[in-house]
Amino acid sequence: MPTSLVGDDKLVLAREIDKLATWAAGEPLGVEEVQRLATASAEAHPWDLTDALGRRDAGAALEVVESTYARSHRPRTSEAAAFGARVGQHLIRLSRIKAMLEAGLAADEAGAKLGLKPYPAKQLAKQAQAFSAEELRGGVVRLAELDHALKGGSKLAPDLEVQLAVADVARESR
Repeated sequence: MPTSLVGDDKLVLAREIDKLATWAAGEPLGVEEVQRLATASAEAHPWDLTDALGRRDAGAALEVVESTYARSHRPRTSEAAAFGARVGQHLIRLSRIKAMLEAGLAADEAGAKLGLKPYPAKQLAKQAQAFSAEELRGGVVRLAELDHALKGGSKLAPDLEVQLAVADVARESR
């Protein structure tokens, strides 16, 4: 059973295995059955989405969004607003570190100016390399459009607006 579905908690994992074993009654289980029957409870880490965006991996970013929606007890509108804020903050940080790096600062210096420890600063600097300054500005504008949409400026569902914005930001430049 993949821990990405139920998490790393050994007690939860054992409970899910026992449940599946009881349901299977000695018959083999396939991936499809496990995915259908296991109770999804693993939470995505806050950095899963930002890391996927930094890799420009739209598929992985959308997977984090969907898995979070599926597991969340909050209304989708609240979750959508949280996604918008998280992605917006990340794009602003990427823009700031990109500008500092282009001005000649080292990643750790730039990170320190942003209040980051060395490892997160290196990760952010690495992610910033995947974007041009223009793309980052466009991403910030796209997140402002998402904010407007989530506050009543769109007829689309909030979760769809988030999916579209995340895909737009993560998409490779053409």
